[in-house]
Amino acid sequence: MTIKIDVPKATSTARAARRPAYISPATTQMTLDIQTGCPGACASVSGYPTTVALTPTTNGCTSTLASTSCQLSISLAPGSYTATLSTADAGGNILSTAQQIAFTILAGQANTISLSLS
Repeated sequence: MTIKIDVPKATSTARAARRPAYISPATTQMTLDIQTGCPGACASVSGYPTTVALTPTTNGCTSTLASTSCQLSISLAPGSYTATLSTADAGGNILSTAQQIAFTILAGQANTISLSLS
């Protein structure tokens, strides 16, 4: 599974500052927890929760004129999972989150999981 996230670059215009954005330009990190057995007896998958940096110099991230684009590859066995994802600024303040997103990994297929941060 691959998680792709684009962190917009900060702009100085007032108009851009007023538009809604689910990923803040202040985002520098993401915490991801992947669990099995939910609902009920939820248990984190080995190695989770984990926090990854989302900066232009982070492995898996590239910088464009408009954003920092990051890809995080995750190896999961086929099955049902639940993910909780939070983005944060450099001070660790939570900026956006998606909680208990159920998804299924199928063998031999491209698995696409859509989620919205709030």
